[in-house]
Amino acid sequence: MMMATQSWALPADRQAPIEVQADNMTWTQNNQTAIYQGSVDIQQGELHLTSEQLTLTRNSQGKLDTLEATGDKPLAYFRDLPSPNKPPVEAWANIIHYDTAAGLIRLEGNARLTQGEDTIEGHKLTYDLSTQDIRAEQGQAQERVKIILTPNTASPSSGSSSGDTTP
Repeated sequence: MMMATQSWALPADRQAPIEVQADNMTWTQNNQTAIYQGSVDIQQGELHLTSEQLTLTRNSQGKLDTLEATGDKPLAYFRDLPSPNKPPVEAWANIIHYDTAAGLIRLEGNARLTQGEDTIEGHKLTYDLSTQDIRAEQGQAQERVKIILTPNTASPSSGSSSGDTTP
């Protein structure tokens, strides 16, 4: 809807090491799960995530399977630069869930997703990394989904667009 990107991260970022910092970590070998707690900070190239708690699981081949970041005060935060010529994608929610196999980012509770001046807010947002499709849902309290799209504006001298809105 508003993100017109071809990939979730810059190509070089996918090969960059993942650095995780936290106050403490517990690894469970049997189910290939790591739980990080306290001021969790993840960096991989331009990708950045912060949360109160983070759970990472690996699949049987040892590759990252799922990531679930949680936060209340402050909310879990995600930032990525999908392309060097586009503004960063930023997301906030009580829970940020990334399913690597499905290529889906799910934001739940106080969810907000922005790129440039465009914003989508709702109880639950799901973003498909391969198609850039976004689904926004209201919560049980029937709060409505809110979308703010900034129109493209052409510069009189160059005829180029300053906004990047894809309705």
